[in-house]
Amino acid sequence: MSCVKLYMVVLLISSFLLIEVWSKDCRLSDKNITDEELSIALERCDNDTELINLKRNSLHLFNPVLFRRFHKLKFLFLDENNIQNFPKNMSKNLFSLKHLTLTKNNIEHIPQNLDLPNLTDLDLSRNNITYLAPHSFARMHGLKTLYLSRNKLHKVTIDAFTGLTSLQRLFLDHNEIDVLYAGVLNGLVSLQKFNVAHNQLQRVRKGVMNNFRYLTDIILKDNFISTLDDRSFQGLKIHVLDLQNNRLKAIRNNVFSSLVIFGKINMKGNPLVCDCWLMHRNIIDLRMKGELQGDCATPSRLKGRNIRQLSKIHLPLCKTYDSCKDHLCQNEATCLQVNETVYKCECLKGFYGDQCEKARQDTEYTLLIILSVCLGVVITIGVIVAFIIRARKNRNVHGRCVSKETCCCFMILGVFFFLFALFVGLRVACKFHEYC
Repeated sequence: MSCVKLYMVVLLISSFLLIEVWSKDCRLSDKNITDEELSIALERCDNDTELINLKRNSLHLFNPVLFRRFHKLKFLFLDENNIQNFPKNMSKNLFSLKHLTLTKNNIEHIPQNLDLPNLTDLDLSRNNITYLAPHSFARMHGLKTLYLSRNKLHKVTIDAFTGLTSLQRLFLDHNEIDVLYAGVLNGLVSLQKFNVAHNQLQRVRKGVMNNFRYLTDIILKDNFISTLDDRSFQGLKIHVLDLQNNRLKAIRNNVFSSLVIFGKINMKGNPLVCDCWLMHRNIIDLRMKGELQGDCATPSRLKGRNIRQLSKIHLPLCKTYDSCKDHLCQNEATCLQVNETVYKCECLKGFYGDQCEKARQDTEYTLLIILSVCLGVVITIGVIVAFIIRARKNRNVHGRCVSKETCCCFMILGVFFFLFALFVGLRVACKFHEYC
């Protein structure tokens, strides 16, 4: 009997909790609600409602004012309507909102400075967005996931994601993006996953994905990538780097330099030319560990063979790679081959830099500055002496100013001549030594 009572008590408590949770949801999907009918339809929802589902209706406008009384609203679903606008000034009416989805609508652009500071998830997939304006999300500091998949984006400005310091997941897949400029992800200090698959990228530029502390998953598959810049992934700790189905034929030795890999680099579906580039030291290490995956497209005798299975036996004509043959050292510097892939330039006197491309001109530059200062001092002293002589001629034997105005005038002229001489000296230094 006691077991039956306990069961009844548990059932009663569960029912109460279920009713409590259900009462905080307002489900209005699939009711063909129009813009004119929305305010009446929302009267069915309690003030304490935390979730409003308006999927698959006939809405054309998104009016945040209609949701003003729902102070606890956290989830708002507006998917599969005909909404075309994305309103501004939403924070006053949707301050507590955490999750907003607007997939499968007709939104074409996003206004600048959207103000939903507490929003954590925003889904704008399957719309008609063609352009992201600078600072579109600058006030959405709490956003963690942003979906912009399956739109018509063809350009992403450098400042498009400014302010998204908490963003962890960014999805730009299935768009028409053909270039990502260096710095486009700057400021996304918490980014962990970046998906830009199924676009029209032709090149991965250095400076786009460098030195992100938490970035572990990069999806670049199904683009037209044929070039990876040196150190494209510098400073990253990668779990997944997906480069499938692109147009890569070979990988430069420095592409994966300073890249820490905890997972795999997938290059399947690329027209890989299996020749001597596979014998570079960094590439060999990746292949032997099974971290670099792909199949040979050419030569014909190796077609279809997994690159992990290749060795010097399959590439007998390959010799040790000699970086010095590329003549990278400048200004008659001497190139020293440190090992298979590393070289060092010994610079002549007066030059410095990794490739001796910079000239040392500090001494001459400093000398010119000193001469300019000295010239300015001489001119200033000359002006002051001239003033004293003039003052004496005007019967002022003590060399005092004839008037305060005259004194100030000469002092200003002295300072002017000093600065002018300094300026001329610096310009001469800039012209002849290319410092400016």
